[in-house]
Amino acid sequence: QNSIMAIYFISFMIISYYFLMNVILGQILNKYALNNDLLEDESSKAKKKGLEEAFVLLGPKVDSSGVAAVDYKTVMAIFLILNEDCPEVKYIDDKTAELIFSVLDNDGSDRVSLDEFMEFGYIMMFKFQSADIYITFMEQNFPGIYRTTWFQGLSNILESEKFEVGIEIILVLNAVVVGIQSYPELVGLDAKENSAISNGEIDTIWETFETIFTVIYVAEATLKILVQGWNKYSADVRNIFDFVITIMSIAATAYVYYPNGYYDSRLVRYIVMARVLRLVRLLVSFKSFQLIGKTLRNIIPDASRVFLFLLCMMYAFSAIGMYAFGGMISRDPNNPLSNELYGTDFAENHYWGNNFNCMMSGMNVCFDLLVINNWTIMSDGIVAVTGSKYSRFFFVVFHILGVIIVNNVVVAFVINSFITEWQQENSQTRSSKGGVVAGEGNAMLFDASEVTGTSTSLTGNYVVKVDRHFSGRKEKLSSLLTKPALPK
Repeated sequence: QNSIMAIYFISFMIISYYFLMNVILGQILNKYALNNDLLEDESSKAKKKGLEEAFVLLGPKVDSSGVAAVDYKTVMAIFLILNEDCPEVKYIDDKTAELIFSVLDNDGSDRVSLDEFMEFGYIMMFKFQSADIYITFMEQNFPGIYRTTWFQGLSNILESEKFEVGIEIILVLNAVVVGIQSYPELVGLDAKENSAISNGEIDTIWETFETIFTVIYVAEATLKILVQGWNKYSADVRNIFDFVITIMSIAATAYVYYPNGYYDSRLVRYIVMARVLRLVRLLVSFKSFQLIGKTLRNIIPDASRVFLFLLCMMYAFSAIGMYAFGGMISRDPNNPLSNELYGTDFAENHYWGNNFNCMMSGMNVCFDLLVINNWTIMSDGIVAVTGSKYSRFFFVVFHILGVIIVNNVVVAFVINSFITEWQQENSQTRSSKGGVVAGEGNAMLFDASEVTGTSTSLTGNYVVKVDRHFSGRKEKLSSLLTKPALPK
């Protein structure tokens, strides 16, 4: 009954949880970063050694300046071999091969030295496309209209931030209308729908709003596709989402208001409601949220190894639990062990589903243990049916391996990925100032007639895209493509 005794428990929490656990996390993060750097260093050395050996096999010839290099014909032969004998490598056509050689030939000598050849692996990650694929329908079929002042003005409006702000305002209004319509249902009131909603005619204020929003969204999608072209429009995931919802809205509107026996306009409302999800883009406008989104997008593929290990560990403990405790947790009156659970916190909290009677139930228990969800109650239930306190070691070992070690590895992985993405973002921001190549995201536009000082047989503008793993070297790409894009 002495409240001063709480100091003992508070001190224990401060020392063990807030200090020691963070020390463990720091140690794991440090070890993870060091090991990751070591693996990258070993991988880099292996790539360097492989490229050096490959360069020697190509039979380089020493020129008058004493530099060993391979000529254009030899490099082109590499791509022929890759196309014939390496199905895992995407087919390299003649134009792409010439562009790759031009990028490799950094000094414009029409020969590739060892130092230049060392970039072969990185440059093979480039994806070259003719800029002609981004020619719009209007530009190709109606060039006269495309070049008019009013159409160019329309293009500038659709590409402007003010237009996007206007669409976002409409989305907010859409959300308000949806909120007003759905308010009775959200608060649990008995909502009575207007019978006019199901008569197949636009004769209520809500149906009018839904139709207006649908028309606006259709106009937005149509105009953007005409101005940007389908390839550029579809490159943005947000545009694809908008387009799908717009098509569904048109289909729902036609289905509801065309005489066919179905006249419930709530179908249109539910589809238009999905469009409100675009409000997430308001968060994306903040740079910090963009960084979080990029980190999540980039770490998901790389995190597969960590999560696979975690899944294997849960599977192993579930199998051990089935062997040791399978069939013990039961409400079957014929099972004598069921009586041992009555009166315990396990039974009073109805934790009967948390058992090791099958693999899925065992995996569920392991997941609960992983998120520290009342694991002491589950361990008390196992202790009650086994009659041995030593069964607690199963839960203690899982807590040490799963929560303290593996969970901290996951946290360390996320922190390390976030720091790497942040550093790359800052590097790209600095390198984008005063660049000579027009670029957006991980794609850049350049004149293919001359690349790194090497003249090619190609003409016109090309687009080069870089893989997300190569995004940190975008500034290097800018230095390689030395000639800006041709004006339209």
